[in-house]
Amino acid sequence: MAMDAQMIAGDARRNHFTHHAAIGALIPLLPWLRDAFDLDYTRSGMLLSALGLSYGFGQLPMSVLGD
Repeated sequence: MAMDAQMIAGDARRNHFTHHAAIGALIPLLPWLRDAFDLDYTRSGMLLSALGLSYGFGQLPMSVLGD
């Protein structure tokens, strides 16, 4: 039983790190994305806003389910 708990805790840590790394990777990659997709600063700001809004609204139902 203790081994199962350790495996679950390890999976949770890995998933948590991967989630934050994926979200945090957008900011340093933004200049490359702006050039690759020919975005101006307004549209790249909209991209970050869309990420933040979708992330926030996605957490609302998950917080209810988690509690």
